[in-house]
Amino acid sequence: GYEYPDQGGVALTANMLKDDEIDPAKGQVRLLSTDNPVVVPVDTTIQVLVTAQDVIHSFAMPNFGIKIDAVPGRINETWMRIEKPGV
Repeated sequence: GYEYPDQGGVALTANMLKDDEIDPAKGQVRLLSTDNPVVVPVDTTIQVLVTAQDVIHSFAMPNFGIKIDAVPGRINETWMRIEKPGV
């Protein structure tokens, strides 16, 4: 199982895998798989805050309909609630 902090405050960095790093045997998919997969709890409202230090980046979880830009000097916010387990 996974342990989730009671009070939030989780920071993460996940980078998209390069084509030569993808392993289909592990279920990795081009343009979607990352080096640090994100695992979120079901039936919990989650606030997502994103920012950047250098240039505009994008945070996306396409299977959940989430995409938000990380802009230097700005904090962007979105919320999500996962209703059922999946990937």
